[in-house]
Amino acid sequence: MRHLHGTLLSQLGVPVAVAQAQLGHSNPRITLAIYTHVLPGAQRDAVDRLERQLFPNVPKFAQMLCNRGQAQPELTQ
Repeated sequence: MRHLHGTLLSQLGVPVAVAQAQLGHSNPRITLAIYTHVLPGAQRDAVDRLERQLFPNVPKFAQMLCNRGQAQPELTQ
């Protein structure tokens, strides 16, 4: 249960200092080394979150077409 607890805290984006305190580690490097391994889908989630921050007004479908080199559909406002 301890490993699940630490892994879920990491996945939920809980600050390392908070996870460190809950898990009783003396050093945040211990917490980072053990519990911040990449979970399935974590890389894709990180890219999606960054994309939403950088391009909040661009629909996902338009971005997909642009990535494939196709013309971007006209956006109405």
